[in-house]
Amino acid sequence: MIDSFSLNVWGLVQWRYCMKCRAIRPPRAHHCSSCARCVLRMDHHCPWVGNCVGLLNHKFFLNFVLHATIGCTIVMVTMTHYIHSIGVKKLMRISNHYLAVPIVCCALILSLGGLFGFHSYLILNNLSTLEID
Repeated sequence: MIDSFSLNVWGLVQWRYCMKCRAIRPPRAHHCSSCARCVLRMDHHCPWVGNCVGLLNHKFFLNFVLHATIGCTIVMVTMTHYIHSIGVKKLMRISNHYLAVPIVCCALILSLGGLFGFHSYLILNNLSTLEID
């Protein structure tokens, strides 16, 4: 029974050979040139994390992006409250950097929030960025 099951499965699955790893590559696996290995359901190689985002660590990457978004939101709210409490006229005499921080945080919130939404969509639909058409 095991032999007939494996023959049926072997015909349904498209098996590939990775020339760089010199091994049979499972379905939905891709070779990462930065890590020099094949990764299951590879999404991308993330320089922030320093690793490939794939099947086993996609949820950790999503958690990282969520917490980075929350951190930027906290900084923006805190700085906006600080600017409001000091007053803009008094702030102009101190430094313009206090005004730049909320603007940069707002840009990071929009970009990281979009990245979080996109990767949430990918996880819910069991896809990776390499599999999107």
